[in-house]
Order: sequence, then C-alpha cells, then structure tokens
Amino acid sequence: MLLVENISHSELKEKYKECDIFVDQIVGGWYGTASIEAMAIGRPTVCFLRESYFEYIDFGPSIPY
Repeated sequence: MLLVENISHSELKEKYKECDIFVDQIVGGWYGTASIEAMAIGRPTVCFLRESYFEYIDFGPSIPY
C-alpha cells in the first residue's frame, strides 16, 4: 500500500500507472477527481458512496459499481 501526498499532479498520474488497485474516499462517501483519473487509465477503483448523497444528483444510476 502506498499513501501519496504532497506531490505534483504529473507525479500523481505516474503513480496511478504503477498501482494495481486505486482506493479513494473511503470515509468521505463520494468519489473524487483522483478516482475519475484512475478509472480513465483503466485502474480498478474502490471508494465508498454514501447513499444519502444520491438524493442530490440525477446521474446516480449511471455511476459504475
């Protein structure tokens, strides 16, 4: 496991390529830009989606899970 903090965005994108599974937003209850970027390069991504947040969006059914 690798916790990545305080690096540039370009360095972070290189770390995405090195990982086997990307984990993001376990406590927050939603996905972030980092999750989207990891999925965009084909990395399996894990995050926690708090169901109560779905009442505020109309694209919930299109979120992959």
